[in-house]
Amino acid sequence: MSGPRPPLFLLSFLFIDAFLAFPLVAQDVRLIGELRPRHEQRTSEVPSPSAADVMMRVRLGAASGLSESLALRVMVQDVISFGGAGTDSGWDPAPDLFVGFLELSDLLGSGTAVRAGRQEISLGNERLVSRNNWGHRGQRFDAVRLLWGGEAVSADLFSARVAGGDAGRWLHGAHAALPIPGGESLHLYALHDREGGGAGRFHYTGGGHARVAAGGVDWILEGYLQRGERHGVSVSAYQFASGVAGTFDRVRTQLLYENYSGDDARDDRLGSFDRLRGSNHGFHGYADLFTSLPQNAGDRGFGDLNLSATTDLGFGTELQVKGHRFRVVERGDLPSARFGEELDLVLTYRPRGGVNVEAGLSRVWTGPALEELRGLERNRTFGYGMVGVVF
Repeated sequence: MSGPRPPLFLLSFLFIDAFLAFPLVAQDVRLIGELRPRHEQRTSEVPSPSAADVMMRVRLGAASGLSESLALRVMVQDVISFGGAGTDSGWDPAPDLFVGFLELSDLLGSGTAVRAGRQEISLGNERLVSRNNWGHRGQRFDAVRLLWGGEAVSADLFSARVAGGDAGRWLHGAHAALPIPGGESLHLYALHDREGGGAGRFHYTGGGHARVAAGGVDWILEGYLQRGERHGVSVSAYQFASGVAGTFDRVRTQLLYENYSGDDARDDRLGSFDRLRGSNHGFHGYADLFTSLPQNAGDRGFGDLNLSATTDLGFGTELQVKGHRFRVVERGDLPSARFGEELDLVLTYRPRGGVNVEAGLSRVWTGPALEELRGLERNRTFGYGMVGVVF
């Protein structure tokens, strides 16, 4: 029978005490951590599970250079829930190892490093592989990575398994960031993911994204092809995004159309694009109606035309306004292709480095396609307030 679970601060104290007990081994030890409470409110227009008034993410650990070429980083994590009717306060669920890895640098020459252990992996714009920082527990991988970074070029070759409840899903691949004239880096991806055996699922996904400056604005291009198999059925899918961004009178604006292919049910192949381990928040609205694609779109495909404007209000404060128009790509027999529309307002205040105060309000107007595929019949409102302190 297991006994009571020790709280995070006790586990962290024991770890750090042991870590500092070996001064001849560990050099330049730094304590690192994060406190991030967040309060969320969703209207009762759409049924949702009850939640605590506040969820607070707590991370605490240490980073050290064990030698000139060997570094260690270890951090434990827990999530505290408190307040809210019918919600028990406490540490929920159990504290776990958030990251714990060794990194050996200059192994194959200057600028190279090998990193092994539990770690976050964030590639490019995080559409396909993300650390999911919005989530209370984040997303980690048990991985081995070969990293290389020059003055303008960087590359990442890795083999990883998702840590936690989805540990049966593997992800292998390569990512490179290359300079391009008159723009930001060109990011290229070659990824292979696999889950389960036999009639499980696997994908081969390749493509990239770039942002090129021309004519006084930035042009955004992104696209991927995906082949594989899901539960014995062949997959042939794609994703693309295109848009334009610029700054006008201190207001940063961006117009972007994003398209995920869907299944038209006219052949024996699946045409719905799987977003792999990408970010589950922010790309398609803060209300998080479409955090898991293709499932949240009923395998019909997903189109998002969005326009955003961000302005600096001064004193470390920034306001973003973003509107989304969601549509089904493969309508088929649906009465309408309209998923709905969403308006997001996000106010951010950064009084100093490592401190972030954020508040947001979202309104969603649901369409017939959401009712047909997801059973969401009514509009919804989402609001949150969050404070983050990283040290």
